Amino acid sequence: MSPGWGAILGGHRPSVRGIRLFTGLIAAAYVISHLVNHSLGILSIEAMDAYRRVNGAIWQSPPGTVLLYGSLLCHLCLGLQALYRRSHLRLKPWEWAQLVLGLAVPFLLIEHIIGARIAPWLIGFDATYGYVLSFIWLDQRQAILQSLLIVIVWAHFAIGLHFWLRLKPWHARLAPILHVMGVLVPLLALIGFSRAGMTVESLATDPAWLNAVRKDLYQAPPELISGLVRALPATLWGFAGLLGLVLVGRQIRRLFRGPSHVPLIRVTVSHRTRAPQSLLTTPQTPIYTKFTRA
Repeated sequence: MSPGWGAILGGHRPSVRGIRLFTGLIAAAYVISHLVNHSLGILSIEAMDAYRRVNGAIWQSPPGTVLLYGSLLCHLCLGLQALYRRSHLRLKPWEWAQLVLGLAVPFLLIEHIIGARIAPWLIGFDATYGYVLSFIWLDQRQAILQSLLIVIVWAHFAIGLHFWLRLKPWHARLAPILHVMGVLVPLLALIGFSRAGMTVESLATDPAWLNAVRKDLYQAPPELISGLVRALPATLWGFAGLLGLVLVGRQIRRLFRGPSHVPLIRVTVSHRTRAPQSLLTTPQTPIYTKFTRA
């Protein structure tokens, strides 16, 4: 393992915290590339799809898919484990913000993954931006939720990145650039998303265009579509149940451990001062007398 990755993972032997950081950085790399793709909506939907094909060649390839979704799943599971193992929930405001935002992401992301990734993969067609936006932007609820998802995901990433990088020696020099990027990337993504959505809304007034971008979905087997529809609430309730089990489990764990199982750490601080040699070797000084009699 190279020194760079070793530093991220917590040494040559990866720690749980290091793995959580590594998987978070993989997810962050995808988020940045995806938001850059959104921002191209300022130009045109064609520009968005051109970049999407290049981006998809990386993240939708078999290795990219395993790396991305494996990292997302691992990051989520390690986050739930950290929540379960915490001895208390007396968190700092930024820790609360990152925790709540992180737990909100799956509830907003699951439907998008099923509709924009799993359904096209199972049916066997390319999910263009026109196709995806025809469902998101034409449904006011989905447009609001997906816009909120961009803000939540970016805020969760930005908080984690800041508190990881703040102790790096070069952070102070790069902080202004990072702050500008932290504002511009999601802002441009939201503008591009909205601009492309309004274009799709205009195109969708023509039923022929709408049927053309959705034709592959309309031609899919009805039982497959109904299975995907049923999978959404089942997945959402499954995650909610898992989160509930974690919260209940940590309370039960605390009851069984009790206060006697909380480790007591005793720290003794000792200060030593080296006196000048001249003070200790001169018989006429009071300090010499004190030390020699002691």
